[in-house]
Amino acid sequence: MEVALLQGFQLDYKWAGSKICIACQIDNAVPVGLARAIAGALHHCLCTPPCGPQRSRRSTPSPGSQPWPSSA
Repeated sequence: MEVALLQGFQLDYKWAGSKICIACQIDNAVPVGLARAIAGALHHCLCTPPCGPQRSRRSTPSPGSQPWPSSA
């Protein structure tokens, strides 16, 4: 169960299944700290407007287009 603690599970977490199934559950789990870090990075990327000049795949921008949607 030390591996479960390293993964971020609480000491009193209730497991179900055989020892082999429990080991598979622990092995397949994403550590809480890693999940939190990934979620924070995604939130930052999705909620923060990009900086600097915008690059577009189009060679010329379409009329009336904006690089970032307005918040109004």
